Amino acid sequence: MEIWIPYIDETAKFTEEQYNYLRDRINQDKNKNTQTQDKTKMSPIVTFSEQDILRNKIVTPGWYRVRVDRVGQKPSKGDNPDTTTIWPIEGTILKNAENGSEEFAGVPSPAGWNFNDNPKAKGFMIGFFNSVGATVKPGERMELAAAEGHELEVFIENDTYEGRVVNRINHKYRAVKS
Repeated sequence: MEIWIPYIDETAKFTEEQYNYLRDRINQDKNKNTQTQDKTKMSPIVTFSEQDILRNKIVTPGWYRVRVDRVGQKPSKGDNPDTTTIWPIEGTILKNAENGSEEFAGVPSPAGWNFNDNPKAKGFMIGFFNSVGATVKPGERMELAAAEGHELEVFIENDTYEGRVVNRINHKYRAVKS
């Protein structure tokens, strides 16, 4: 059986098998277009907080008063068998500790400010604990999370990571000056 389909000013002659094939292909294309359109309609909506925007702000290297907002815990991803746990520190810059400037107030502490359980790295924690008013003694257990809510002075420097300038805390701490 042949089917005649008008095509602009001409008519085309198809077998029923050809017609069904073309009809199915047209429907498949319509479905593909609908799926593509649905994907674009379902585009994610992103909301940025003030902290998200300030996170990439490069600060002038110097001493800053920082509030410790949160101490987290996560497993290490590295190949060093002596390091199994990392404790990331999240904080917020309150002001420049030297001149009181609030130009960078609200900027989150740099990513990568953390401690770990590697015995060779424990010494980095001593200055941190001393700066929040704790005294480190041999054999005494210290809890990092106890620093949450405390303020300390931290030296924030600039570094290059994957070709871009970033803020960095390299474990230089001191107690808040009165």
